[in-house]
Amino acid sequence: DWLGWLYQQVSIPMSDLQAGSPTQAPLHFKDIMLATSICYEDVYSEPLAYQLQQNPQQAAVLLNLTNDAWYGESFAARQHLQLSQLRAAEFQRPMLRSTNTGMTASIDMQGRVVASLPWYQTGVLETTVEPRAGSTPFQQHGQAIVLGLLLSLLSFLILPRYLKGE
Repeated sequence: DWLGWLYQQVSIPMSDLQAGSPTQAPLHFKDIMLATSICYEDVYSEPLAYQLQQNPQQAAVLLNLTNDAWYGESFAARQHLQLSQLRAAEFQRPMLRSTNTGMTASIDMQGRVVASLPWYQTGVLETTVEPRAGSTPFQQHGQAIVLGLLLSLLSFLILPRYLKGE
């Protein structure tokens, strides 16, 4: 906000864009609700968790629309696909990824890639997806599970040394 005057003076294209709400509702497609993420948003679990909690029916499929071209032919595009696989497994929902570089894939609820397009080749991916409902422990408790496990591990490693007086 404090640089808005500068944007107006130098006529930067689209400088009037504003971020939407960080808590978006699921997208309705026919009779299926989709928890949608754009580009690298699927790296973070919280926005998808919010969408899954917004409706008693819950979003049944995860959808990621992304431009991975700026990664070039580096490992980062594959890593982004792996993070999408992690989101699918965390929420036990299939994930559909549509990219402009061929990391387009259909991921099952266990995080396995079941169909994909070749990297950097134009094509259409036809796949069947089984919508899922329900809630996972990760969806209910989020990062608290990870933090709890980390604290338990640290306690397990540090407490014996402390009790021995080291």
